[in-house]
Amino acid sequence: MLPNIKIFQIYFKPELIVHCDKHFIPLDNTSNPHPNLREWYIWDREYESLMASDLEYWGFVSWKFKEKTNLIGKQAIDFILSSPGHDVYLFNPCIVNEAAFANSWEQGDIHHPNISEIGNSFLNKLGYQDVDVRSIMLDRNKTVFANYVVGNRKFWTKFMEFSRKLFTEADRDPVFKE
Repeated sequence: MLPNIKIFQIYFKPELIVHCDKHFIPLDNTSNPHPNLREWYIWDREYESLMASDLEYWGFVSWKFKEKTNLIGKQAIDFILSSPGHDVYLFNPCIVNEAAFANSWEQGDIHHPNISEIGNSFLNKLGYQDVDVRSIMLDRNKTVFANYVVGNRKFWTKFMEFSRKLFTEADRDPVFKE
């Protein structure tokens, strides 16, 4: 039996809808009241209704999916169907970063000095004292540098619980607030 899958393709300007793949569902993010949160706002907004649906897997990709991954929607769906049993499927267009960096924090420090120090400090505030983001080894099976994620309920439940905790604390913290 084939899993019930929906992949939403997010666009943030009306003229970008033409880039949406026919195998994905266009998702309008043009009136996002929190553009600084990028796609996370949509993930959070849609989470409860998707959890209440009969979907087994759902995910989100950007309007640049084909441009960045060189894949079309059918290929993404076929990949998921041909590799059953995973909680999450990542479509990583930036695997070159993994050849040069141990993790996204190391790469981030080059473009955003001290981002890993900020990450460690913030995670420490959330109760993750034993984590040093600079020492985590991440490969293409454990990280993605874009919002190309399709997961099941187990994945989305854990992801949203963790990310909501992060965003709630960031909103309370004057250092991280807008």
